[in-house]
Amino acid sequence: MTPASALRRLLFLSLFFGSPAMAALDEEPGVYVGRPILALAGHPDAVALLRQVSGGHQRALAAALRAPGPPIALADGRYLFAHACLATGCAMDGVFFGFDVTASRLYLLLNRDGTHVLQVPPRGAIWPAALADPVAAFGAAPRRLTFEAP
Repeated sequence: MTPASALRRLLFLSLFFGSPAMAALDEEPGVYVGRPILALAGHPDAVALLRQVSGGHQRALAAALRAPGPPIALADGRYLFAHACLATGCAMDGVFFGFDVTASRLYLLLNRDGTHVLQVPPRGAIWPAALADPVAAFGAAPRRLTFEAP
């Protein structure tokens, strides 16, 4: 099974089986804390958003979401986040994934083969101040990423 088909399968299963069963998880973001980044991709509100934004980068995103990295953490009681990087390093092949459970908004950075290939929200958009330190820990964000004033 290819990484892209595995991600599609996970997203489909999350939509088909996960949404009703995981509705309680949506109300309590803390249940995701300490889990691997791939669990965040299965969040009932994140599944459809991920599918929409990943476009032609599904395979790279699927591989990056399976890579090792720190577990999911919670900032300001509403932002779930984690990052993961392949053995080549975050700047070469890595993903930062944040999700605002209050506004159902996705924050995503994807690096592939040393190139920054995907950013959600797009360049020029302002990111929440609560994600500034987690993005810095990822260590491979674009230089022009803008955060809200704390």
